Amino acid sequence: MAKKKQAGLSNRELGRMHFELMVHRFLYYVFAEPVISDHQYDALERAFTTGGGFVGVGSDNASDYHPLVAKEAGRLLKDEAWRSAYLARFATNS
Repeated sequence: MAKKKQAGLSNRELGRMHFELMVHRFLYYVFAEPVISDHQYDALERAFTTGGGFVGVGSDNASDYHPLVAKEAGRLLKDEAWRSAYLARFATNS
């Protein structure tokens, strides 16, 4: 079954949104240290699923996530400058 795309969102944008969702799920479920609010996460997930994506349920098992997701999540937690720049970018996109 083909997935519907939200008007204006490319496959690349949907892929980026999915990656961001997985990073935030990893931070929330595995590290128990979210860096965005529940409201911001819900908005991101809503935009992704409206665009035709499906994310399923979260997991606290790190091996359920792609290694790049874990790497990005760790970078957000360890590097204050990277986290600040990321959150500033995220705030302008939400």
